[in-house]
Amino acid sequence: MRLLQLFVILATTFSAHSQGVIRGKINDGQTGESLIGANAFIEGTTKGAMADLDGNFSLEGLAPGTYNIVGRFIGYRSHTQEVVITGTEVQVLQFNLFPETFVIEQAAEVVAMLALRSLLSSKAL
Repeated sequence: MRLLQLFVILATTFSAHSQGVIRGKINDGQTGESLIGANAFIEGTTKGAMADLDGNFSLEGLAPGTYNIVGRFIGYRSHTQEVVITGTEVQVLQFNLFPETFVIEQAAEVVAMLALRSLLSSKAL
């Protein structure tokens, strides 16, 4: 019985110490500036971190395995990198995110049409 208890204690201690860390930096891919408040998270989970004032983030306490880490920031295209954690090592990632372009041609046409109608109706008076 004592041998079993010893085994459980050692196994728990070993598993607690075999946790990896993923650290990294999230930058604007065009300017190289840090993206303050950008997010890095493990795809399919709720575990993530927000970039600090220098664009740095840290995901800690990760069990060995393969993770898809997503870098994301509002107005930028998300980017995913695969990372393998095998033990207690620290993996370092670099995310260079590029601005996302949104086309809103229809909305611009509607605004132009409303302005034209307004102009024409004011001239009719």
